[in-house]
Amino acid sequence: SNLGTTEYYGGIYFNGSSYNASVGNLGSGFTNLTVEVWFRSDSVANYRNVLDCNYVASANNVGPRLEYNSSGGLGWVWGSNLNNYQGATLLSSGLGTSTPSYAAFTRSGSSYAAYLNGSLTASGSETHAFTGSISNLVIGQGFSSATERYHQGQVYVVRIYNRALTAGEISTNFSAQRARFGI
Repeated sequence: SNLGTTEYYGGIYFNGSSYNASVGNLGSGFTNLTVEVWFRSDSVANYRNVLDCNYVASANNVGPRLEYNSSGGLGWVWGSNLNNYQGATLLSSGLGTSTPSYAAFTRSGSSYAAYLNGSLTASGSETHAFTGSISNLVIGQGFSSATERYHQGQVYVVRIYNRALTAGEISTNFSAQRARFGI
């Protein structure tokens, strides 16, 4: 896969139309998990995906994937397939451009939590269970091969854990790098 160019924060730059970083199959055993990502968007166009933990070119909703839209809404989407999915809103509107953000998603059993910049924004019980596998981690694109799904901006840090981090651990991870991004 093509990665684009590296910019000043040490991240990978994605041009919004043709680049992604395919990490591949991480396997099963993610019944409990945490996905963390530091990113910056240069454009808040519809359905841009920062990453997708189960990317399939023909579309699916297994995720978890981080997605934003033209109003600057940001959220996590996950489920068991195309018609069985749910989301957790991090921000309903106002995602800025050129400002780095930290987003995290945790799952423990059937409970989930979503965080933006270290603060809990959504939590609850799953209605459509995640499969527990990460069969194709793709950074810079998600959900389908449609060009609207490509992220435009940088991705600096991606971490995936095979356990649900606590709220305190999420806060610690955010605080440890926030100065690097001027937050």
